[in-house]
Amino acid sequence: YTAANTYTNLKESSNENIGIGYNFNDQLSFEYNHLDTEVSYESLKKGRLNSFTDSSNKQDLIQLNYNGNKTKGHAWFNKTKLDYAGSSARNLFENESFGADLQQNIELNNKSLLTVGGVYKREVYNSKLKKGKPSIGKKARNQMGLFAQLDYKFNDKDNVIIGGRGTWTSSESNGQSYDNFSTSAQYIHKFDQDKSFYVSVAESFVMPSFKQMFPSSWVETKPNPDLKPQEGINYEMGYKEISGNHAWKVALFHMDIKDNISATLNKDDTYEYSNQDFKNTGFEASLRVDASEKFDYDLGLLVHNPKYKWDTDIRNGWHNKFGKYQITGGVGYKIDKFRAKLTGSYIGDRYSSPSTMSYSYKLKPYFLTSLTATYSPDNNSEVSLLINNLLNRSDILSYSNKVGFGSLYTPTNFMLSYTYRF
Repeated sequence: YTAANTYTNLKESSNENIGIGYNFNDQLSFEYNHLDTEVSYESLKKGRLNSFTDSSNKQDLIQLNYNGNKTKGHAWFNKTKLDYAGSSARNLFENESFGADLQQNIELNNKSLLTVGGVYKREVYNSKLKKGKPSIGKKARNQMGLFAQLDYKFNDKDNVIIGGRGTWTSSESNGQSYDNFSTSAQYIHKFDQDKSFYVSVAESFVMPSFKQMFPSSWVETKPNPDLKPQEGINYEMGYKEISGNHAWKVALFHMDIKDNISATLNKDDTYEYSNQDFKNTGFEASLRVDASEKFDYDLGLLVHNPKYKWDTDIRNGWHNKFGKYQITGGVGYKIDKFRAKLTGSYIGDRYSSPSTMSYSYKLKPYFLTSLTATYSPDNNSEVSLLINNLLNRSDILSYSNKVGFGSLYTPTNFMLSYTYRF
């Protein structure tokens, strides 16, 4: 849906997957998954075909996992082939990544547990524009990391967890390399078995992906090889309590992200990923109650103030983003072989933050609802009914790159499924 009376519809889609797993023993397992998805969209403007998009996504995912008492390891190889076809161009993305991580738990004494480990990852990104402008070609890099964490118990009620992680890259195709050292600390106090308080401080580090640094599609895009990693610091403290059939959680948090990675639409209608600072401060609380053997309900509240910063001649300073508060809740019922769950999520004081040079603007609240009902006649069979958007609301779920553009919530829809296990 857009303000210009343009609609994007799903024409057809297919999804074919196969998965194979084998357990060599209790510690060592192997998994292989192949996923094949094809999707077609069409854009209609005033009832006439405006543009179309066809995409084909093929993935091969291989994993080898080891889970021992003190040692854990994971090796993987992933390959993705994504073929886009639009009204004016066609793209082919080929991505490969492989690597391994290993961690070891070391009991220093009855109060201290040390965890150490490392990770290696090789990424290869190849963007081929079959029709249209030339592609940026093949990119590759190595990413390594070492980490350590110490969990120390002062006594039965107090313990502290401190950690550090070093990350760096090599063999960058564009000649750049990155390195970072992040730390974290958490203190936990248990008043008793059912009541606890915690406070934590953690640094974060996120590498820009090749697709963000070198985007390529039928939409006009600009590469940004100088895109910076996003670094931040997160503070949180909270309280948890279980009292009879009630479970309470409350928390205060603040995050401050420098060089947050986000998409931008420039004046010349070209896309480019750029760095913008982001910050958020808020409060969240939740309650779960097992009212009886048949009924349970939960309620959650989030109040926060997410903002992002622009540093341009046209738009600068801090601007609102997302919604300012969210209320979630659900009611569950179960009896014998039948169970059901009704849920709702309300987000108010919402703001759209378009990727153009336009300022953020207000959106109406949305209220998402769903109902799930399941009947299990025996241990092997299960019949489920899922109904979404019970109130059939035409709420805007997400916004696009320009003022007035957005995606509407799908009208009331349902899925009936039958599962047999043997």
